Amino acid sequence: MRQRKVPRHQLRNWLIAQAVLIVVVSTMTFAFLDFLRNQVFAENLDYDPIFAVGMIGPMAALTGVLFAGFAFRLSRHINGLTGALRRMADGDLSVRLAPEDGGPLAAAYEDFNTMAGELQSVQTLRSDFIQNFSHEFKTPISAIVGFTELLQEPDCAPEDQAQYLDVILQESRRLADLAESTLLLSKLDTQTMPLKRVPYALDEQIKQCAILFSDAWAKKQITFSAELEDVTYQGDADMMRHVWVNLLSNAVKYTPEGDEIEVRMEQREGTIAVAISDTGIGMTPEVQAHVFDKYYQGDLSHRTQGLGLGLSIVRRILELCGGRIHIQSQPGVGSTFWVFLPG
Repeated sequence: MRQRKVPRHQLRNWLIAQAVLIVVVSTMTFAFLDFLRNQVFAENLDYDPIFAVGMIGPMAALTGVLFAGFAFRLSRHINGLTGALRRMADGDLSVRLAPEDGGPLAAAYEDFNTMAGELQSVQTLRSDFIQNFSHEFKTPISAIVGFTELLQEPDCAPEDQAQYLDVILQESRRLADLAESTLLLSKLDTQTMPLKRVPYALDEQIKQCAILFSDAWAKKQITFSAELEDVTYQGDADMMRHVWVNLLSNAVKYTPEGDEIEVRMEQREGTIAVAISDTGIGMTPEVQAHVFDKYYQGDLSHRTQGLGLGLSIVRRILELCGGRIHIQSQPGVGSTFWVFLPG
């Protein structure tokens, strides 16, 4: 959230200033009227009730006018804020207020604009997610239905049946992965307690996760290398597996045929550093700024599968275990994802 450009206690200071103004003006009015009394009735300085009433009346009227003006100005600013809140409650998230018109409520006007902008972003994000979610689920479901219908054809050859069954199996796994990622992210978002901490061999876990993609990198003729120190890590092995699987999957997905992927891990000064590097397509600064956002996809052509949840899951898991992730990337050169864990 951006910082306010107005003092935090502007409303309080404005109220104090208005009160001081009323007191000063009232005091000056009383002093002026008392001065006139002394000059006009210099020969009789005894208490004059008629003149006292004459002084109190104008002073009270002036004070009332000042208070009415003060209340009107404050009410106008409050009405502007409540009106905007009412429009937002009715579903209009585009409403904004001009802080320069907010007077003592300028800070509240800016906070309202920030809140409205964030809510509008969430609404846009939700709409984008529904669109992407529907697209990603519709494709495998359509494939499953289509190839199942082909299997029901009486003249379907055995070799075709095997091919159709393979497609159905792949698309079914894709659906399962999408559902699992969505549910996992929902679970992680509501997780408030740290993950469980059990000692295990982190280097062995990374090796096992890398083996899962051996067929994929062999098919693309990618050169894979790993340099891993023997490291025992205190953490949640099941959750950390998602970290390595997602990062390795991205590396294989965005690395062209014949290029390289390298994994390095070392322990230094109480920190475990893991680097997963590729010589793939790389990322622009704009993509890097949003790559960890939920449902964000730098590739909008849908040439790659997924909902843009993998890196959001990675970051959330690392947050829960006290770690962090950093990107070094350059378009056309490749990317390195650095994972830092408490060691």
